[in-house]
Amino acid sequence: MKAKHVRVGQIHTRGNGAGKAPTHRANWQVGGRRRCRSFRQRADADAFRNMLQSAVRCGAAFDEETGLPKTWAFDEATKKTEAEIEHLGRVIGRIKRWLVEKDGSN
Repeated sequence: MKAKHVRVGQIHTRGNGAGKAPTHRANWQVGGRRRCRSFRQRADADAFRNMLQSAVRCGAAFDEETGLPKTWAFDEATKKTEAEIEHLGRVIGRIKRWLVEKDGSN
């Protein structure tokens, strides 16, 4: 979907009551479907909104399913892959320590 079908809205602050910290929601629409993402910090919500606006100005295509620019899909996949690699590194470290302990007990 082309950027002309994307509208970026304002940041809305919601109080959670009971003394909890408020959340800040960035709002936008892709193809008439409303989207939002919540942040604890107002600055994070503003930064996300600015990134959306930049993508619209550049004419980026947006994914109707996720509501995000299609160019961001690679970034999300990369973050997930990096997290999986980090997890595997921890698992390998545990296995190595277990093998060393096992060899030392024999």
